[in-house]
Amino acid sequence: MPTPNPNKPPATIRGGFIIVRRDDRRGRLITLGETPYDHAFAGEARAQAVVMAERLGSEFAVFCEVDAVLPPPVEVVTEKALIEPEPSPPLSPAPAVQEPASRPLVVVERRTKRRPAIGGRAS
Repeated sequence: MPTPNPNKPPATIRGGFIIVRRDDRRGRLITLGETPYDHAFAGEARAQAVVMAERLGSEFAVFCEVDAVLPPPVEVVTEKALIEPEPSPPLSPAPAVQEPASRPLVVVERRTKRRPAIGGRAS
């Protein structure tokens, strides 16, 4: 287990404010580590971004979570079909129609006889 850093505020799960770094060459956003570090308050995240910018000499940005979208619960999705099946019409005697028997597919393969090479190229 990693030791806590006394200079870094404790992470708040689902805090809503994260810090990302901008790439110096292209200006793209880069996350720090595998998972973003959540801060509970914007001022806390901004203060940490200032410390990191001074120490590492790069541009850092603070982002705020605007909305979270969750999938619907499994019970709602699997409970009932979205489209009700239509009732099948009553069976009535239909005239007997025989379909022709299907024939197996015939594969035609054409082969040509290769002739041996005569002579050769002059080098």
